[in-house]
Amino acid sequence: MENPEDVEKVGREDIGYSALKVAIGMVPVAGPVFQEWLPYVLAPPIESRRARFMEQLHERIKWLEENRGLNIEELANNEVFVDVVLNAAASAQRTSEEAKREALKNAVTNTALQLNPDITKTHIFLRYIDSLTEMHLIILSFFRNPTKWFSDNNRDFPAYMMGSLFGILTDAYPKMKAQDKFVEVLWTDLNSYGLVSTSSLRGNISGDGLRSPYTSSLGNEFLNFITFDQRV
Repeated sequence: MENPEDVEKVGREDIGYSALKVAIGMVPVAGPVFQEWLPYVLAPPIESRRARFMEQLHERIKWLEENRGLNIEELANNEVFVDVVLNAAASAQRTSEEAKREALKNAVTNTALQLNPDITKTHIFLRYIDSLTEMHLIILSFFRNPTKWFSDNNRDFPAYMMGSLFGILTDAYPKMKAQDKFVEVLWTDLNSYGLVSTSSLRGNISGDGLRSPYTSSLGNEFLNFITFDQRV
């Protein structure tokens, strides 16, 4: 096996990432060789994620300048905007979920347009994006307006006389039915953050009740923070 000190003498771009990954797999996790090689294994994907996210942000800011009259020079002196960009870029490095990366990009967008909530909520919402998963966001978005979700997806709203929130959710996303306990954990997370208006997905609700929103006012603010429609 190559000496890690020899590897350090080689430019990163000359390191065969795939071969290096295989080599690392042959080394005990606690070994000093692993500790020396670990930065070289992690650096390429981390840098790639960050570069891709910053490129997407550049494209979005350029679009805002051309279509929304955004003053880029003013942004450079906006401390809140700088905070959000730095936090969003760090979060983008930690996730491969495109829905979360899109949420981060939209958070930056809304901050640039000064559509963000107050600074305290802004930082809390960024923390939410970082800790929640794509599946959390799917569930939260669905319950903002279940009726609209079915309409937008060209589906009839299920004809329930009575039913549960879990039932209507799994009508929309059948694959979640086999993950009932896990979905309940996700709902508990959303409730603990104050983003939904009821603590349980279970319990019978009238058909009309199932059409109602189940996001809280804070949940709606959060969804606004992570949503942006370029068509508007």
